[in-house]
Amino acid sequence: MGTVLKQGIRRLTCVGIIALALCGCARYQALPDGTTRLLGGAGSAVIEREEVTIPVQELREPPPEDYQVGPTDLLLINSTPNSVAVAMQFSSQSGPQAGTAPLPQVAGQLCKVDGSGFITIPLAGRMKVAGLSVGQIQEKLNKALIKYVKEPAAIVEVSKPSSQPLYLIGAFKAPQVYYLDRPLTVLQGMALGGGPDMGATAGANLRGARLVRDGKIVPVDIYEALMRGDLRYNVWLRGGDTIFIPGIGSTNVFIFGAVSKPGPIPIGNSMITLPQALTAAGFGDLSYDSRIRIIRSLSLTRGELLVVDVDKVMRGEALPFVLNDGDIVYVPRGPIGNWNHALGEILPSLQAVSSVLQPIVQLQYLYKQGVK
Repeated sequence: MGTVLKQGIRRLTCVGIIALALCGCARYQALPDGTTRLLGGAGSAVIEREEVTIPVQELREPPPEDYQVGPTDLLLINSTPNSVAVAMQFSSQSGPQAGTAPLPQVAGQLCKVDGSGFITIPLAGRMKVAGLSVGQIQEKLNKALIKYVKEPAAIVEVSKPSSQPLYLIGAFKAPQVYYLDRPLTVLQGMALGGGPDMGATAGANLRGARLVRDGKIVPVDIYEALMRGDLRYNVWLRGGDTIFIPGIGSTNVFIFGAVSKPGPIPIGNSMITLPQALTAAGFGDLSYDSRIRIIRSLSLTRGELLVVDVDKVMRGEALPFVLNDGDIVYVPRGPIGNWNHALGEILPSLQAVSSVLQPIVQLQYLYKQGVK
């Protein structure tokens, strides 16, 4: 019974599916209904496979422990009762000097850091505080007040931090903008948003999760950090970072090259084979090379470059190749040589849809891996 089962798994039954895939293409002949072929070890359509790995960069340098004040932060400035009492001895209508009239007090004053990083304080005037800790601001303020107050003791607190946003976008339980008020790692930052939404509706696609910094995807594998505890990827966050988790409902493969309808092919939660995707993209209307190139993302830092002989599939000599979410399929219009040449042809098409591609695809060009 086991032998029969193994033979059944290795058989490809051609019952009209191939004829549909070959619609409009005279390059192949449809096989009669019911035709079966026993596929041996050469039954795979993959003729070349090359692994691609993005090196893990050292991004674990911790940020300063003390909060660094920045533009739009709201500060609360107080002073000890003793220093206020002393300050009240020095004032007059013509300006701060020895006298009995009370000084403008700095006690309990809210100050918003302006866009240039400055605050304005009575007596102390306008001073730059961006990039300083609260301790450094206190020291700077006391030095400015010592002209008018003996032993000034200003106390500075961050009332409302807003200069270091963290954008949690996509399939989070509570996606929104949060603000870093202390050093946080990627996993701690994700916890602010309640973590990934793994419910049936949203369905977080953790393998596609990415950290974006300064408009570029950082080589941090969030899936490995979260699901397998690889702390190499649990890096420190910076103000302005974005963590994006796509949903499984928005899964696509992308087909470019010698097809009449290039672009994304939605697959949702179902399975799609290479012939099915090619048919949807209008394959066969243009001349092409049968050695189709596929860029596959296995994770943010690992991928594969595949060459698939579509002729073998169309002739019933190989099982239909199953595509994965995010696969980039390129149908050459003619022989293109090695992968360096192929990537050169694919790159313009990828740039048009770069915002929705799996991370490894973008990083492939970002880091200019030496492929053959």
